[in-house]
Parts: sequence; structure tokens; C-alpha cells
Amino acid sequence: FTDPGVQEAAGYFFARPGDLFAAIGSAVGGAYLALFQVAIAFRVGLFNIGGRGQIIVGAAFAGYASFAWDLPIVIHVVVAVIMGIIGGALWGAIAGLLKARTGAHEVIVTIMLNYVAYYLISFLLRTDLLKNPGSNNPKTPPAADTAVLPPIFGDGFKLHWGFVVVVAATVLAWWLIDRSSLGFKFRAVGLNPHAARVAGIKVERLYVYVMLIAGGYAGLAASTEVLG
Repeated sequence: FTDPGVQEAAGYFFARPGDLFAAIGSAVGGAYLALFQVAIAFRVGLFNIGGRGQIIVGAAFAGYASFAWDLPIVIHVVVAVIMGIIGGALWGAIAGLLKARTGAHEVIVTIMLNYVAYYLISFLLRTDLLKNPGSNNPKTPPAADTAVLPPIFGDGFKLHWGFVVVVAATVLAWWLIDRSSLGFKFRAVGLNPHAARVAGIKVERLYVYVMLIAGGYAGLAASTEVLG
């Protein structure tokens, strides 16, 4: 509805209705294309299919920090979000390390790690580490009030500060890919890893870096869900 091409074509819909549908298709396709343009691992030529596992592990890290640690207000929620990022990053780094050291295909590894993460958390939710002592169900204790992302417009609305964090993280991803020296190396490896290696770029090391970052972003997504 907000795309200029769609708005223009809607003005003469009855004259050439096909133009409107073509403009809608272009707008939707452009939106999905933009997702790939900021998909960090994809820009290095890796297909990170492990977002689910990275989110699960990130959620466990953020959730644990939110109820197990007694920290001051503001500091607690920041630490819990960072813990979620760390959890996702570590899980993503496993695939990056295997890719760098053994050449294992990241699609297979990340899909397998999704299942490992799922069953690992299913087990931990039945242990004293994550399980709520007062419940027979496999769930964690509730997050402390100091670890909850506060609502932006008050308790009557569900929109919380996680939205602001995600917008900032998206801007950071753009800067990382298009403006930083590390992003230049990412793009170079994504275009041609052999040429990048000849140019002196340590391709295997970048595989680990990019999966750390991609996993960290998945962990951030988990943090906004668990703490929101």
C-alpha cells in the first residue's frame, strides 16, 4: 500500500489492471530480496539454516540470566539480552568452525544442530538448571521484573523496547556489511572465495566470524521473545 509504484498503478487500475498486479509483485519481491541483502551469512556465501537452533539456545541463555541472576534494574535486562546473543553466537560458531576446519557443509550441519538444540533444551527444561521448581511442566521460572523489556507505550500495548533494539541491530547489520572493512571481506568471500584467498583474506577465519555474528543475531531475536 505504501509503495509508490503500486499507488501509481492503482490510479489507472480499470485501464490496465495488469500493471497493478505487476507492481504489487515487484514490491513484495523487493521486500524479500532486501531480507537476503542484510542476511549476513548469505553475503559470505553460507546458507545459515540453523536460525531455529540458534534461537533456542539463545533463548535458554537469556531465560536463565533473567531468573537466576539478581542484578540491578536496567543492568539486568541488558545482561540478559547480551547472554541471549552469546548463546546464539556460540551455537552458530560450531557450524562455522566445522566449515572452516573440515569443510563440512553448513546446511547439513546447521540443520542437524537445530535438532541437537531442540532435544538439549527439552532435556534441560526437566532439570534443576532451567525448570521451574514449583511446576510439573517443562518450563522455566518467570523472568524477574528487572530483566523484562519494558513496553514503549505502557502496559496496555504489547510493543516493547525489543522493537527499538531490533531496528538498531538492523542498522548495525547494514553498516557492517556495506561500510566496514570486515563487511568488505565478507562480500569479497561471498563473490569468490578463491580470489579472496589469493588476495590475502583468511577465508576460513571469516567463516567462523560470520557464523558467530549470524548466530548472535538469532540470539538477539530470542532475547526479544523471552524478555519481551
